[in-house]
Amino acid sequence: MNPDTPRTAAEAREQGSKYFFTGKPCKYGHTAKRYTSNRCCTVCSEERGMSLHEIKLLIMTKPHKHV
Repeated sequence: MNPDTPRTAAEAREQGSKYFFTGKPCKYGHTAKRYTSNRCCTVCSEERGMSLHEIKLLIMTKPHKHV
């Protein structure tokens, strides 16, 4: 990790950084950068985003029954 990356959300806000890195794993075990805005792990955000995208694709491509 870049040594200039803030270590806390407060430091990140002061520096105007989008991310910070604590070095501690999130509750799902990812040791990754976190977003300053919501303190969420970037890996969890990406996984959640992909899941929602996949669900939307399934819904959009599912054949509709005409009544």
